[in-house]
Amino acid sequence: MDKSNYQGEEMLGDDQVSGEFTIKEVANWLDESPNVIRNWVKELREYIPLKKNESGYNVFDHEALEKMKSIKMMHRQQNYSMKQIKH
Repeated sequence: MDKSNYQGEEMLGDDQVSGEFTIKEVANWLDESPNVIRNWVKELREYIPLKKNESGYNVFDHEALEKMKSIKMMHRQQNYSMKQIKH
């Protein structure tokens, strides 16, 4: 099991009940910075399901986490550009 999956299982503990995760939580789970996650959301908005919570913050559900995990794999491990991932 790779590091990001292990961290993710620990991170999901308390918030798993609501099923909503902040950018910071997603960043920690994927071992990326929050700025990287914001950039991915900006570049790939049509592919990443994004919701707003009661406070107006962007939150992600489990489906979004899986898509972000795929984006990380394509971008970091397979060296795809954001433009390539879009198409």
